[in-house]
Amino acid sequence: DLAADRLAEAVVAPLIARSRAATGRGNLAAEVPGLLRVNQSKIDQINAVDEAITIGSVKYEFSTNQYGDVIHPQGFQYLKKFCRYPMPEWTFEFPSGVVLRKRIYMEKASNTVCIDYQLSGECESAVLDLVPLVTCRSYHNESYANSGSTPKRQGSADSCEFELTADLHLKLFCPGAEWRPSDCWY
Repeated sequence: DLAADRLAEAVVAPLIARSRAATGRGNLAAEVPGLLRVNQSKIDQINAVDEAITIGSVKYEFSTNQYGDVIHPQGFQYLKKFCRYPMPEWTFEFPSGVVLRKRIYMEKASNTVCIDYQLSGECESAVLDLVPLVTCRSYHNESYANSGSTPKRQGSADSCEFELTADLHLKLFCPGAEWRPSDCWY
């Protein structure tokens, strides 16, 4: 923690705040709201991740989508807490008492967004299902079923990497994970 604290102190500049180092990491954040410029085509490539967890034999969909006047699934009902600082963090609590924490952050100096899930509470078994919505277009534009092209895939026991387009790769890292391809399109 001492080394991480020293490193964070060395890179602090005007308008950049740092939090106290913990578990060997120091966090830096903007002190004031500002402007972030992004490449819109990159944002449009992966639109969402539908999330569900099966605890024992009961499946809970904890993502939330709005389609006009319809909200489905209604994962917000499990949301107990949301914090946006120092990074977006959602805390979901399910009827069994199991708590799932989800954090989203970006790796420094990398074109990488990370989603971290942490499970706590007692349960015999839990399976996390993540279904990425990858359209390579704006979420609001029309799309048609895939014409048969399949993304290139390579992987190991703990990770999978998909080449969706020449400049878009989706990497999933999770010990004990299993990839199940599906032709489901909706």
